[in-house]
This record gives sequence, structure tokens and C-alpha cells, in this order.
Amino acid sequence: MLCLADDAGLARVAIGATSVPRAQRRRWLEDLAARLEGVSPTEPSPGARYTRAWRTREANGQVLLKVVVDEAALAALLVDRGLLDPLRADDRDALAVSAARLLAQLCEVSPHDEKLRDKLTTTLCLTALQSRNRLRGQFLQEGDRVSARAPEGRAEGDARGRGQSQHSRPRRANNRR
Repeated sequence: MLCLADDAGLARVAIGATSVPRAQRRRWLEDLAARLEGVSPTEPSPGARYTRAWRTREANGQVLLKVVVDEAALAALLVDRGLLDPLRADDRDALAVSAARLLAQLCEVSPHDEKLRDKLTTTLCLTALQSRNRLRGQFLQEGDRVSARAPEGRAEGDARGRGQSQHSRPRRANNRR
């Protein structure tokens, strides 16, 4: 915790804090206290590191895949292709790096396959747009269906048929139940 010897020191910190945007003051004070105490500044939280890595991958057009495969079969394939040292076949990090290299090799496109790559990319984009529009259409249809008719078992003039949810009760004049 930061210890200030006099009121003037506290006043200087308060004045300095006013120049920092409100949303960033907590982090600023933590960093200030860490510097004064000789401790390294705070590191980003695990959630912030994950989000930063995700945004970087997204900006680079990359995706993080988690796949389940037989470890022995994958190691044998990678060693056979020369992508993995047989002495590191039991190292999961080495397996992941080698599997990423194998996928990168498979994704490399030769000049005569450029038409095929363009066709696959176009098909994937169209499929994504169609599924998004299909989901959007289902949402709109469900919304129209709910607003166009009264709930089942209720007459049009019933209290619950006038825009109130099925779970809400009409309010009484004196607000007692």
C-alpha cells in the first residue's frame, strides 16, 4: 500500500489523478504504487492476455483450433513427414508446433490451385452470409409471430394479451398482493 508522509504528498497524487481518465485511474494508481515500492508494474490479467491474442489472430485471419486426435498416430505422421524430431515425439508443445506446420503446408496453394482456392473462399463466404441471414430471418419471423397474435388461451381483451408478458401480473391499485 502507498504511504504518504504528509497531506501535501496526498494532494499531489490527487491532482495528478485528475489528469488520468476516470476509467484508467485504478490501473494508474496501482502502477504508481508499484513504482514507488520498487515492484514491477502489474501485468495484464489472463483474460486481457487471451483477448489480446484473440484479437491479434482475428486481425491476421488466423483461427485457434482445438482438435482431438490419436497422439501416437499424429506423432508417427509428423515424424514420417520430417516435421518432428523423434526424440521430441512425447512433447505436446512440439506436437502442436509440428501439426501447425503440417497444416500450413497443406494450406499453401500452388499457382495451378489458385482457382480452387478462390472458389473455396467464395463458397465459405457465401455459406457464412446465408447462415447469418437465415438466423436473422428466424429471429424476425419469431418476433413477428409473437407480436401478431395474442398468447394461446387468452382472448384479445384479456390483460395479458395487451402487451404484458405472460409472467407478469396486472398491478393492483394499492400495490398489495
